Parts: sequence; C-alpha cells; structure tokens
Amino acid sequence: MYIEDIIQDAAAHDQVSPSDRELFASFAQQIHSKRLALTDRQYHLACLKLDLYSDLFKFRSAKEFLLKYPLRTIDRERSVKISNNDELEIKYVFNKKLINFIETCKKWHQHDDKKQSLHYYEFTDESCFHIVNILQHHQFTIEPDLLDRFEQLRDMYNNLESVVPGIYNNKIKNIPETAIEKMHKQFGEPCDDNMFIYMDRRYDLGLVHFDQDYIEHENNIVEAIVNRKLGNVTAVVNITTEEATIEQLGEALNILKRDKVRVAHSGYFISIEEVNLAIDFAHNLSKTFNGKVSAPERSEMPQVTSAINSIERTFSSDDATPVIAINPTTTSMFRKMPLLNLAICYNNKDKPFLYAGIN
Repeated sequence: MYIEDIIQDAAAHDQVSPSDRELFASFAQQIHSKRLALTDRQYHLACLKLDLYSDLFKFRSAKEFLLKYPLRTIDRERSVKISNNDELEIKYVFNKKLINFIETCKKWHQHDDKKQSLHYYEFTDESCFHIVNILQHHQFTIEPDLLDRFEQLRDMYNNLESVVPGIYNNKIKNIPETAIEKMHKQFGEPCDDNMFIYMDRRYDLGLVHFDQDYIEHENNIVEAIVNRKLGNVTAVVNITTEEATIEQLGEALNILKRDKVRVAHSGYFISIEEVNLAIDFAHNLSKTFNGKVSAPERSEMPQVTSAINSIERTFSSDDATPVIAINPTTTSMFRKMPLLNLAICYNNKDKPFLYAGIN
C-alpha cells in the first residue's frame, strides 16, 4: 500500500476530524484528479496528520509507506530584479502571506510567465519603492542596484521637503528661483489669504505639496474648483444653476484671478439652438467675469454637426484656452482630448451641460 492510498482512505473516514478530512480530500483530488504528485511540504504535512490516526489505520509511522509518485519539486526562489525589457521581474510561488503585496501593487502589474513563476511589473520610482519596501520583509533576494535605488528613494520620501516641489510653511520650495519670483509677482508670496489661488493653479505651476489637502473658502464655487482632483482625465467640476447662477460663476472666477474662459455647447449632436445657448451663456458670464470670454460663432456653425468635428475645430484653434464639447454621458471622449487643468460643466436643467475650458 502506498501513502497516497492511505490519504484517500483518510479523506472518507468518519473517525477522522472534519478539518483533517478536508485536508486529505484536497490532497487526494490533487493526486488522483489533477495527476499532480505531492510536494515535499505536502508530504511532510500529510505524514504528520496521518500519524495522529496510526491506531485507526494500523501502522506505526506514515513514512513507512512508499510513494506511488515521486515528490514534486517546486522552485521556491523569491527574487526581484530588473528584466531585459526594463520591467521589475519578480519570481515567487503564490503564498497567502503575499496577498497584501499582490493587492497593493496590482496597479503596476503588466504580465506573467506562469511556467517560470515570473511576474512582471512596471518599473518606475514609485513602483520600485513600494514593491521593494514590501518584499524585503518576505525573504526575497533583491538585486543590489534595486536596493541602492530603494535606499535613495526612501531618503527622498523621508525628506520630501528637500525634493518635492510645493509650498511648505508658506514657502515655495524645489522650484527654480526665476519661477518663484514670477509666482510672487503674479499672486503674491504664499499666505493664508492667497493659498487657495496657488492651490487652484497647482497643476500649471507644478506644485505637488501643500501643507493642507483641502482648502476651505467662503465662496462654495471657489472651494469646489480649488479642491478638484486631476486624474487620468481632465479635472472636471460640475455646477448646476441651483448651486450658482452664471453671474455668480463669473464672480468666483474673478476671485480665482482667472483671465480667460472659452465656452462650448454640449451634446452628441450639436444644433444651432445649442450654439445659441452657449453664446448667451458667454454673454451673461461676461457681465461679471473680468477676463476674456470666447464663444462659438453663429456664422461658422452648420445646422447640425457631430460633437467630434466640433472638438477637432476647437483644438485647431490658436486660443490658449481649449474648449471641449462633450456629452456628460460619454465620458470616454475625454480620452481623445488634451488634458485640461480645469473644466467646468454647467447644467442649466433643461439643456445639456455647458462646458467651459479655463486657463
């Protein structure tokens, strides 16, 4: 009799504890259904468990039984290195202890070579830091160059104020001095009274760090615009007439010291009616907004045109403030467009969104 036969008998015996029966059943299914031999660790665990039932199955030690199939060898190497394709090449066999790594770092995952137990991840400073930071605590052998890079990145993360561009305690740091002087001249030196302006322009100015993540303002529209987030698509702020009139929107843009606005209609198909709506919106906005307001020309718009063509016309313009006509239900169109640092979708209830691109 072979140990594989004892395992199968134990999987069905009612005097074996339910948890052990489940373990033996798993091994039996692997052996007989999947035709996979036991690994060395599975073998030692099976022997340990079977010895608890030696009286039941009439043997002294489970290891006295022969193996029907030679033990399966598993390469348990754990390593991290840079591949020939400039990716992070991580070798490991799945283990529950690595679930935190798998979940945390899945956004950088590229592809796998399952036969070789190799997993490839995007290689950036960010991915390098987080991946090495986790795997160094799981007995991974890490390539020396990667360890050196990780140490450098850790020093940077621990001392962001000397590396990351931003405003620290009302001081602009890690930006060229000429740029800092220009910011001071345009907006004043950073302080509590003008920090919202710097936060609003952070994407243009290249400012990454602010001491506060959220800035409150007495004007709700200003507060919404200032605290928008820029992701993989344009940073959009949705505003309805219930939240602000067109005139109030203009006043909010003045507070932010914006100097240009370009207004466009929205909808999958654009009609003269929608063009007129955008023109009226621009006219009303100019009553309170002190900067330049651009709007579609009636004479240039045909009776009906597709949104895509309108977008192409918009971006062929020399105007530094791009405008996008978009149907809010087709947000995938954002991927076809240049990234705006700010876009406002204004909903006037009975018409599609009006979309204002702002610089």
